[in-house]
Amino acid sequence: MVLSHIFLTSNTVVGSNTEEQKNFLRSGSNGSVQQHDEGYQQQHRSLITGGVEVLPDTYPFFAFIKLGTYTGCGGTLIHEDIVLTSAQCREVFEGRGIHIGGDHTKFGANTNSEFHEDEFVVVHPGYTGSSGFYEDDIMLVKLQTTSNLTPVTLDTEDYIDTTTPLKVIGHGDTRLNGKLSEKLLEANGLLLEDFNICHDIYEAQVEEEDVLDEDSHICVGDPNNADPNNTDPNNAGKDSCQGDAGGPLLDSDNRQIGIVSFGIGCGRGGKPSVYTRVSHYKEWIDTTVCTISSNPPPSCVSLVPTIEEEYNQGGAKEETSLAPAPAAPNGNSVGGVNGDPHFQTFSGEKYDFHGICDLVLLQNPNFRDGIGMDIHVRSKKWKQWSYISTAVIRIGAETFEVAGNSDGGTYWINEVEGDKSKGWSNDKGHQNEQPSIAGYPIAYRKPHRFQREYTIKIRTEEYIVIKVWKDFVRVDIQGPKHETFVGSAGLMGSFPEGLKLGRDGKTILEDNNKFGQEWQVIGDDGFLFHSREGPQHPSHCELQSKTLMRRKLAKSILSREEANVACSRVSENERDLCIFDVMATDDKDIAGAY
Repeated sequence: MVLSHIFLTSNTVVGSNTEEQKNFLRSGSNGSVQQHDEGYQQQHRSLITGGVEVLPDTYPFFAFIKLGTYTGCGGTLIHEDIVLTSAQCREVFEGRGIHIGGDHTKFGANTNSEFHEDEFVVVHPGYTGSSGFYEDDIMLVKLQTTSNLTPVTLDTEDYIDTTTPLKVIGHGDTRLNGKLSEKLLEANGLLLEDFNICHDIYEAQVEEEDVLDEDSHICVGDPNNADPNNTDPNNAGKDSCQGDAGGPLLDSDNRQIGIVSFGIGCGRGGKPSVYTRVSHYKEWIDTTVCTISSNPPPSCVSLVPTIEEEYNQGGAKEETSLAPAPAAPNGNSVGGVNGDPHFQTFSGEKYDFHGICDLVLLQNPNFRDGIGMDIHVRSKKWKQWSYISTAVIRIGAETFEVAGNSDGGTYWINEVEGDKSKGWSNDKGHQNEQPSIAGYPIAYRKPHRFQREYTIKIRTEEYIVIKVWKDFVRVDIQGPKHETFVGSAGLMGSFPEGLKLGRDGKTILEDNNKFGQEWQVIGDDGFLFHSREGPQHPSHCELQSKTLMRRKLAKSILSREEANVACSRVSENERDLCIFDVMATDDKDIAGAY
């Protein structure tokens, strides 16, 4: 089923960290690599060195994200159901819950503390950390329940006075390669470091250029520990360390200035730590909160205007200038994919394939006199279920890719990411009249704050429609004509018969699992997505256990009657699929994906 990106906490754990990643990570994952200096390692910020114990209820917004028995990340409550943290924590995120406030033990024994299950995470689309230096190291976690505690105030200023005293808090190790602290600690009296000096330190450390970005990174250190000759781990200065990743850097008014990201060792003299600058991401934070929160703040009214507001004022506003699309035709969809994932062939036959991998939905080398058309979809895992997280279309040499919220909630044209806040724009920042793929116009509309819809017009009354509801991505072929789709193969079957043919064009595969695996993306298909994730050929698709899926469905909190009410506006043709997905996710809002 197409689970919205909101479930990303569980379905985007991408495996163990590479050795390079372990060099600088602060998330408290196991392992670190010694580099350049004996006894000091570049690693996840997982601890507070030189800190003091925090009194109960001092920081009600502080969140401890449990990643494992002995690992965790910090975070902050920024809205009643949203926690801000570091994207590097995604690498080891196991969805074990989040403790907020209270007496600030790791497990919040105080009656004022709260425990929340996570629903999904949204990682900044620009996040990278392959070299150990993190860019756009920021992530939001959607909580399943609402917190009654007071959120932190986020800094909005680009300028930080170098004399402003700063502090960092966390449960990380109290010394390099130590253990997580049971009590919340704070290291205060820290100061902003000169960026150019900090940049030179890190550049020299790994012999690379441009490792830091002044707009998105800030460097902070202990002014009483500036001697680079201090290499004694037992005499470390005040600093964050292993296990503190995602935690807050605060000013004296408890405004959050930064997010713990990475550093060289812990508390080493003359080696400031690097934090993600919060003010640089304020717009992304606000827009994402408005999109994913179950109860968005009142300010979202001005940030996310409705389609009616935009177009009743004589056209789209400049900052939301995606070309308006007419509502896609209803009732004539033939073939596509949506939900769990639920596939539909050109003949209208519906079937499920729960394999986790990249899949060929449609392949037609004969399209438009041989320039060809391909549609690939990416299936990801969430608990016992799967869902379509991203879809990409290739026509000729051009591609158009759309991702659900868990994969960034954006789009790419020829692998160039679009600017969601400004709409369609060219490389000079000027508005294009309307984007296209191989000459076919792409229209956009946003009928709901959780929904996006992209329509590619092939011919009159013939469309390819990609819809996004939260994490869910669905693809529909509407009004397909013989001239366009004859010769098609893939998971939609042959056109127009809908036969489940293998790659040889002859063998009919009635077993859905065999048919699905037959159309896993392989090398000869070309790689269309802008990035690689999940099982890739020659590795096989990861198949979900039917037994576990049945057990999960049997334990659904929502009854079939409740799911039926939630799906009452869905067409008869898809209602059973909608009911299945609502019960599988225990989320009535999933009906909006239909």
